[in-house]
Amino acid sequence: MHFDAVFTGGRFRTMDPERPEAHSIGVIDGRIRALDDDVTRLPAHRTYDLGGAPAVPAFNDVHHHLSMRGQRLNGVDLRASTVSSMEDLYDAVAAAARDAQPGEWIYGSGYDQNKLDDAHPLAAELDRRAPDNPVWLEHVSGHMGVANSRAFEVAGFAELSEVPDVDGGHVARTEDGRTAAGLVQERAMDLITGVYKPLPVDDIVRHLRTASEQALREGIGSITEPSIGNSPVDLHAYLTA
Repeated sequence: MHFDAVFTGGRFRTMDPERPEAHSIGVIDGRIRALDDDVTRLPAHRTYDLGGAPAVPAFNDVHHHLSMRGQRLNGVDLRASTVSSMEDLYDAVAAAARDAQPGEWIYGSGYDQNKLDDAHPLAAELDRRAPDNPVWLEHVSGHMGVANSRAFEVAGFAELSEVPDVDGGHVARTEDGRTAAGLVQERAMDLITGVYKPLPVDDIVRHLRTASEQALREGIGSITEPSIGNSPVDLHAYLTA
């Protein structure tokens, strides 16, 4: 028998009052099977020297939309750390459009109007950067987003003047009050998200992989999915993943 992995030179808090600290642990099948000197009783497939660093168990995040996070990570990054101006945002959409096939959805997330001179992107400007692609840009809050004319067209509205008001939501309009400007909030988001969802299972599995790898880098070892993030298809995608 071998340890799958041995971690030495660390500072481990065991949460056991009779043995509160350890410097080495041996792991078999994902479980800690030995501490300190007992670790030397078996060979190990892999050994890691932590160099005196503290180690804690991975966290369980009790509210983590894993597939949604993966979709955001795999989309166009519009966070303030990446996009510092509205022109940067439009340039990012244009770059994505150059790499996309005609008719392919361009999805971006993380934009914050508070970091963009209190302005939301406009459908007309997105049309200039991605005339052949439906565009959906999710706000950093997840409670609003901006679509271009092509996205509204795919949703069944050939003209922006045809986009209706939605109970429990808000459709921002141009100064004349008759034409959708691009921004939709809360339940009005369903006008757009209801068109491109459910995502293909293979895409959701890819998003789950991306989000899982990021979670592990952040010390998150398990999550509780508070709801099926994108659609009921997520459940099948989780089982597939």
